[in-house]
Parts: sequence; structure tokens; C-alpha cells
Amino acid sequence: MRTTFASVIVCLCLGFVGCADIGSPAEIASASIPGIPSWLQSKIAIYENSQFGTVPSEVWQYRYGGQTVYFIPSPCCDMYNYLFDASGTIMCAPDGGFTGTGDGHCTDFFRTRTNEVLVWRDSRSH
Repeated sequence: MRTTFASVIVCLCLGFVGCADIGSPAEIASASIPGIPSWLQSKIAIYENSQFGTVPSEVWQYRYGGQTVYFIPSPCCDMYNYLFDASGTIMCAPDGGFTGTGDGHCTDFFRTRTNEVLVWRDSRSH
């Protein structure tokens, strides 16, 4: 009985250690990122508050088709990797999916993109 009680106390203490508030990623991400659209800042805040490995770990900015675009690779296999325009509308999926070749709507993206900029990388991934 005494050992069981001690075990319960130890487990409770260990459980509370993980509950310390050190500042949430949403608070960190809520600071405005210069030049990044608010819709993308919102997505990044969601990614940072989600379980690692279930959301994208990087966001890239490019020039493509005469405009600024954002490429967000999916977190895992057989999923499309989407390309967004500056207003947050999905333009296409240049790659990913079951075939790995995307949705077929912007097959020239990887050949013609320019001005690559890493906008965000999940600090938990590196």
C-alpha cells in the first residue's frame, strides 16, 4: 500500500512538470513578420501550436508566373504540396500526391521559380 501511494505521488508530480507555462508558440508567432501576409502568419501560428509531424515544417516564398507565391510542403507522403498566391488562394500542387507529380496544373513550377526565400521553419524539426 505504501509503495502504491508513493508511486501515485511520483506520477502526479511528473505529470505537473510538463504543464509549466513558458510561453506558447502562438504568442511567439503572433508578432508580425514583415512582408508576410496575415493569412500566412495565421497558418504559421497554427503550425507552431500543432503536434510536430502533423503539419508542414517549412514555408517557402518564390516568384513564379510574375507574382509572389508561397510553397508549403505537406508533412508526409502521398499528400499534395500546395502553392498559394499572395492572397492565400491555392494555385496548384506542383508535386506530391500518390504519383508524386502533383495535380498537373503547374508542371513548370520547379523549372521556372526564382527568388527562393525560406519564410519559416519549425524549430522543432532541426
